[in-house]
Amino acid sequence: MSLLPQVKTEEEYEKISQNEELCQSVLETIKERHKLSGSIFRYKDGTQIVSALGDNYVVKVFAPISQKNADNEIHFLEYLSGKMSLETPELLVHGKIDNWPYLVMRKLPGTLLKDIWPSFLEKEQISLCQDIGKATKELHQVPFQGTDSDKAKWQKFVSQQQRACLEKQKKLGLSEKWLKEISFYTQKMPEHKEKLVLLHTELMLDHLLVKEENGTWKLSGLIDFEPSMPGHHEYEFSSVGVFISQGNSRKWRAFLEAYGYSLGDLDENFSHRIMCYLLLHRYCHLPWFLSLVPKEFSLQSLKEAADFWFSV
Repeated sequence: MSLLPQVKTEEEYEKISQNEELCQSVLETIKERHKLSGSIFRYKDGTQIVSALGDNYVVKVFAPISQKNADNEIHFLEYLSGKMSLETPELLVHGKIDNWPYLVMRKLPGTLLKDIWPSFLEKEQISLCQDIGKATKELHQVPFQGTDSDKAKWQKFVSQQQRACLEKQKKLGLSEKWLKEISFYTQKMPEHKEKLVLLHTELMLDHLLVKEENGTWKLSGLIDFEPSMPGHHEYEFSSVGVFISQGNSRKWRAFLEAYGYSLGDLDENFSHRIMCYLLLHRYCHLPWFLSLVPKEFSLQSLKEAADFWFSV
């Protein structure tokens, strides 16, 4: 008898993922199958079913319709293992239950940055932005021989995002005055000669871990490589501007200078490019992003939004 049903849509998956009793049974089955220990703690955030098993393990369960996502995370975790000073999850085992793929990973020590970010002074946040910039550069310097196939996939991805951007943001509820500006940013992408790098694609407070060392909080880990891919390095930056520096130019500059940019690089053309990549991001939800901006800034255009998030 099957424990998990087959699902064909995101809505069907959402319904299953909200069934706490069923999810508990699935995790108990995985625990028993691999002789794991630890009490189950379900994380409420995130797209997939993710739970901790005590202090040692994290289990991530994907719907069958998300098999490619599971395969992608497996590939990136295996490839990055031991290649960075910043810790990434160690993949211990992966398998399937009723055609639902799952991963068992070593739980990283540390505290999610999102849980304590508001408690830090600005100078502490700036210091952590420098750490994030250095870690991002290190990720992008992981040896990677991008093939012609990788380049073709990246170009195809950008082209698809360009074509779909306007209609996607319209469906998400973006107002007409903002929609009118989108083509200015998306129809003529900057040309880049740099090689492709390995991208995390979602650098956010939710995916970074920190630990306290001698009274100072330091970046310690990076998680969630499900949407990772090869691409141009500047595609990585938009999530930092929206979700980490959040319009604070001092934090944004600290991140970028730690990555390796000079002040002369960070001109209007640069902020324009990052806005392009924000609009082309796989998970761009511009109405939501704009709702996060404090109302006193009263942004009225994409140019003003680019200046707010991505200028120094």
